[in-house]
Amino acid sequence: MVERTASEAEQAVAGIDPNAPLLLDFDETYWLRNSTEAFLDSVRPAWPAGLLLAALDIVKPWRLLPDHEKDHVWRDWLRVLTVIVLFPWSLMRWRQRAASLGPKWLNPALAPLVSRQPPGGAWLVTNGFRPIVAPLVDALPAAAQPTLLASPLLTGFAWRRRGKCAVVEQALGKERLAAATVVTDNDEDGDLLAAVRAPLHLKWPDSRYEPAHAHAYLPFYYMERIKRPHQGHLKRVVLFDELILLLLVYLWTSPSLATLTAIVVLHASFWVIYEILYVENDRVAAEREADPRLSEAYHRTPHRFSEPLAWLTGLALGLVGIGLLQLAPAYGGPGLALGAALWTLFLIALRGLAWVYNHVDKTTRIPLYLVLQAFKVAGLALVLPLPQAALPLLAAHLAGQWLPYLAYRATQTAVVDAWALPAHLYRLVLALVLAAFWALSAWSTGSQLETAAIAQLAAGLAFFAVKARHDLRRSAETAGWLRRRR
Repeated sequence: MVERTASEAEQAVAGIDPNAPLLLDFDETYWLRNSTEAFLDSVRPAWPAGLLLAALDIVKPWRLLPDHEKDHVWRDWLRVLTVIVLFPWSLMRWRQRAASLGPKWLNPALAPLVSRQPPGGAWLVTNGFRPIVAPLVDALPAAAQPTLLASPLLTGFAWRRRGKCAVVEQALGKERLAAATVVTDNDEDGDLLAAVRAPLHLKWPDSRYEPAHAHAYLPFYYMERIKRPHQGHLKRVVLFDELILLLLVYLWTSPSLATLTAIVVLHASFWVIYEILYVENDRVAAEREADPRLSEAYHRTPHRFSEPLAWLTGLALGLVGIGLLQLAPAYGGPGLALGAALWTLFLIALRGLAWVYNHVDKTTRIPLYLVLQAFKVAGLALVLPLPQAALPLLAAHLAGQWLPYLAYRATQTAVVDAWALPAHLYRLVLALVLAAFWALSAWSTGSQLETAAIAQLAAGLAFFAVKARHDLRRSAETAGWLRRRR
């Protein structure tokens, strides 16, 4: 596809034969935005709609359906249908919005071509859905309203599977199709472009594809897409390292489905608030540091963040987590009101510490970073018992988190090199040392080590060993004896 300047695009369409049937793509061609995304963006309330669309894009349920082009055939159809079912007022609201949006994004270079065509000579051919596109077309001036060929809503997947060329051939006939002119920006219109006498495939400079609710708050989006892009931090660290450690520590003494679910929910509550630290850290760096270290995505990606909504989400998750604990068998911790109050105060303390951390110099941040890491594993102790056997595990974990940061800040090691240190190996070795001291302390004082405590510590050490397996292999490959100097 050729991307042209406005004048080049206008010159390209100026020579179109006014006597030939004119076939126009709608989205980002005749109408300079995407009608499906514009409709989805209009759905209110915006926050739940944005979360729903984000969840659909994460789960991708259309991948379970037939067809080799699953995204093209099923994605928009499932998204629109799901939204209409769950937000049934959305189409009525859209018809009101379309009255102003239709003329606003009409392509001024193509509208005169439509007005000079004879009746029935201009057609809009779109994979967009008729209940969405038709109100936009109806809002256009009468002379700028071509005949509309748009996908039905209920069988939109079948329309896309069939393809535009077959749809147009049925409507116009093979001869008229062969004599037609097509103007489109769509890379998937290759069959239609090949079937006409005058194909014109170009991108209009004023067109934009704007994803629905691109600026709506989405938990963990900033962390995953902007602060730590392409690192898989949510999956690799938050879930498969920290959450597993928390389950080994706090679920061991009172295992139940309610407790397990509560730990997961409270961990999510913590991280929703912790994400505020990342946003503020980047903002302060951009405003106050001479050479801020910001990802490329910071400047080119919508941040999709709102601190008030983050607090609303974090507190709501916290309340749900504390409520789930009340359902756990033989739960002896604080009640719902006291537990919710303790968790709320804990999150407020986290936010205060994060603010201090972000606003002090980098050398002062070194000890504060360790305290922040302690917050990640200590908060649950306010509402769940913290076994003494888990202390060597938590201490080793904190040291493993702190050592790369210490190397980065105190020795001016490059950030990539600092976080490439074998931190999992350091954590395992320190945990073994601390576990040995714990056992020696019990032996020297004549204390009895409980079987459950030994099993918990052993499970934690096994988890650390699994996480350190790559560090262990690399260390074994590079280790060697020092040779005597000659």
